[in-house]
Amino acid sequence: MKPIACAAFAFLVCGTAYAQKSSADAAACDRLAASLKLTSAKVTSSHAVAAGHFVPPGAAGGTAANAFADLRAFCRVELTLTPSADSDIKSEVWLPASGWNGKFQQVGNGAWAGSIFPGLEPGSELNWTGPAGGPEPLAVSGDLFKYVVFKDPNWDFRTFDLVRDYDVVHKIDSLALSPTSADLKAFVARGGKLLIYQGWADMNVAPRSTVNYYDQLVKAIGRKPVDDSVRLFLAPGMAHCGGGEGPNVFDALTPLEQWREQGKAPTSILATHSTNGKVDRTRPLCPYPQVAKYTGSGSIDKAENFVCAQ
Repeated sequence: MKPIACAAFAFLVCGTAYAQKSSADAAACDRLAASLKLTSAKVTSSHAVAAGHFVPPGAAGGTAANAFADLRAFCRVELTLTPSADSDIKSEVWLPASGWNGKFQQVGNGAWAGSIFPGLEPGSELNWTGPAGGPEPLAVSGDLFKYVVFKDPNWDFRTFDLVRDYDVVHKIDSLALSPTSADLKAFVARGGKLLIYQGWADMNVAPRSTVNYYDQLVKAIGRKPVDDSVRLFLAPGMAHCGGGEGPNVFDALTPLEQWREQGKAPTSILATHSTNGKVDRTRPLCPYPQVAKYTGSGSIDKAENFVCAQ
């Protein structure tokens, strides 16, 4: 498989795009910082990385480091994004040194999403200790109010008043942190495909806020355009972006690629759950509003004994 150009962003973004083909050798990589002229961004570093093992920035070992055990040589470009005067958003783009297949994969590490959203799901309570189990709010949430909303590093969450502060929050938040527009007509018109997935046991982003967004898409652009261009897959028992008691390991990129390039819309995605490195449960993830229904016979730990249905 040919390498894919990758970008890592300091805010929550998930998706795949297609870009013009190019390649970069070590010398060209070194020249990037001086030659690129960017709007609301600047290159802070660029250098060639040799093929082989690579530990991504911030990785402390484990799966984060192991995911890049055998990379091809690439040009690593580090940037700082400044969409506003006080922004300091770190980003990276990894460009294959050769053999690029022309595809661009954009991923994110999770961060602020300043919406007030529906409550968390019953059955996910064991995951709530992170966002709600301590004497202080979850750091990413607390910092949003300290540094973005009230611009006061000493702000005390105990002083928050929903009635008094609601309008202030949303006036400052606007659409920069809560891009909830359901108008995807232009995206759909040019053949874009959007695959959304989320765990039903997500403790950081309420799953029903994603369901609500999907329903808003249907209302805004119509059922057929959504069916042709958007799929939402909800993973029972999966926590925030992974983990949890339910099957939570699956490949969402390949179905998206096949949909965009071959016109094969995903009807299900196989998910697995492992204990001590051994797979002990498989289950199909179904496109909303379908769910995985047991056929009535066979092991409930095997995906083949379930079908997607409403």
